[in-house]
Formats: sequence, structure tokens, C-alpha cells
Amino acid sequence: MDSRWQFEHAGGSFEVELRADAFNHFVCEKFPAHSHWRLDDAETDTPTLYINWGRFGEYELEIAADGSSASGCVKGKPEHWRKMKNLGVLGSNLKLYAEHDH
Repeated sequence: MDSRWQFEHAGGSFEVELRADAFNHFVCEKFPAHSHWRLDDAETDTPTLYINWGRFGEYELEIAADGSSASGCVKGKPEHWRKMKNLGVLGSNLKLYAEHDH
């Protein structure tokens, strides 16, 4: 399901989108990049959200059992923490971005 999240790090926070399209696009208007996400261990109560944010790096965050939040870090760098708060489902009128090859 397409969802909106508040993404937080030591320098501030901003909105991101997890698109449940054919390529699981990760969208951030403030820091645009060709980005994707996936769920690892999706069958567990607290799956890991993996984000490949292109030039901004890779992230791993554990999603809370109730789906309301996630916490983790830059992949392999626990001192560079990240948090996300679920803001809800995206509507059907999504902004389209330039097409690109996969």
C-alpha cells in the first residue's frame, strides 16, 4: 500500500513516500534520487525496511509491530540513526515523476 512517512535524522525531518508500484519506488521531493525500498523478513512482526536512496546511501529501519513508526540507521553505521513516523496512506492522485530505466 502506498504510504507517507515523516523521515527524521539529526539534521531535521521531511516527508517521504513508499510507493507500492511495480518497482517499490521511494520518493522524496526534498532530496530526489532514483530510489527503491523493500521489506526484509516481511513475515515477522517487525520487518526491516531497506531503502536504497541512490546517491544518498542505503538505510535499514525496523518497522514497529503496529506499523506506526520505524527506527534504524544508515546501513552499517548505527551512529547515524534514522527514524520514520507513518503519516498514512497516499491518495490516488499521486505526482508522477520522470520515467527512467530499471
